[in-house]
Amino acid sequence: ASSPLASIDSIGSSYEGRDIKTMFIGSGDKPTVLYFCGIHAREWLPPMFCTHMAETLVADGGHPILEKVKFVIVPLANPDGYEFSHENDNLWRKSRKPNPSNPDCVGTDLNRNYDDHHCGEGSSTNECSPIYCGTAPFDNVETQNLKNFSEAYIASGETLLSQVDVHSYGQYWMSPWGWTLDLPPADDFTEMTACMVAAKNAILATSGLDFKVGSTARAIYIASGGSDDWYYSNFGVKYAYTIECRGDSFQPNPSNIIPSNEEIFAGMIAQVECSYSRAYPDSEPEPELEPCYDRKQTNIVLNGEEAKCTDLLNFCYVEKFVRERCPETCNQCGPGYVNVTDDSVQQLSGDGIEAEEGPEFGIFMITIPVAGGVLIGIIAACVLLRTKVSKPNHYMVPQTKSIEIKRTDTNGTAPQPATSTPNHMYSDV
Repeated sequence: ASSPLASIDSIGSSYEGRDIKTMFIGSGDKPTVLYFCGIHAREWLPPMFCTHMAETLVADGGHPILEKVKFVIVPLANPDGYEFSHENDNLWRKSRKPNPSNPDCVGTDLNRNYDDHHCGEGSSTNECSPIYCGTAPFDNVETQNLKNFSEAYIASGETLLSQVDVHSYGQYWMSPWGWTLDLPPADDFTEMTACMVAAKNAILATSGLDFKVGSTARAIYIASGGSDDWYYSNFGVKYAYTIECRGDSFQPNPSNIIPSNEEIFAGMIAQVECSYSRAYPDSEPEPELEPCYDRKQTNIVLNGEEAKCTDLLNFCYVEKFVRERCPETCNQCGPGYVNVTDDSVQQLSGDGIEAEEGPEFGIFMITIPVAGGVLIGIIAACVLLRTKVSKPNHYMVPQTKSIEIKRTDTNGTAPQPATSTPNHMYSDV
């Protein structure tokens, strides 16, 4: 596919010599939004999103957002690890650069390799660890490529409005800081949060999924040496984020690809619109938001008694009508839940489910023909979907079963099975 709105280049090569393909979309003297995906090899949804994002931005003569900003998109920032995760070990996370000090342990966690509190808390100096930070900041060519490109791009006079590193899984939209539980300066964090909430609400309206927002360290765990911290501290990119796509596994059923792409794209547009309007406040008035208030009378009967919204917090993750009638309590202040008019009497019993351990919202289980996006050329289909009643702890995700992978080669040959016994326990950020 080609478009006069887009061009494709490379920002360098990986350790094993693969091009780091990069798409440039839009033109003119506009601020730039930088997105990159696939820095962690085992996370297969993000590269699908980055290619979808590029295709959607250029479709039908170009998305209206291109009148305000232009985009730089790196669909696969760790191609060596991505290939290894398909051919050898589906839960491989790191790069493929050998570590001479310990030849038995290969690779670096590329999202611990940036020069912001490098090798601090939430990373490891043990070469065998899945969160190994490397011997020095940017000592892996994949992060060095991003550093060199970004420095040269900004030095050439371009403005970087926003930087977003897309991961999976868990449904989060997060800001700095990752290295500490402390928050950025209040004025900056207020701006960061406003645009995270804009993304959250857009996703909620698109698919009904509830993405959590906050600083990385507070939302999931402390992680030093990450990309968004570096872009914020080094370049002053206020709207620097880390996204976690939907699901409860690194390789969910392929039926998640299309809905994930659609909801993250909606969140991206909302976040970019928010960032642009706040960075350039004279450009256009901000839209008025619908008021978000709980109903004084819920018409919900809990264990035989009329319930107030404050009584129903543990049911926010259970019943949609609770979220519709108590959007303030349930933190669901999006167009899909505000001003819903259903007043029918609803019955509830029991204690509900604590939000910390609540089930994920339902995933649409549909059969979708999976087609490749620009540049990737490899279609990965994980045939195992782990279904769970409760949400797993996002910090440590032990998996002990052998997982079968099937992939379809680009030459049309039949899917080839491969098996891997995972032993990587850290999740994705």
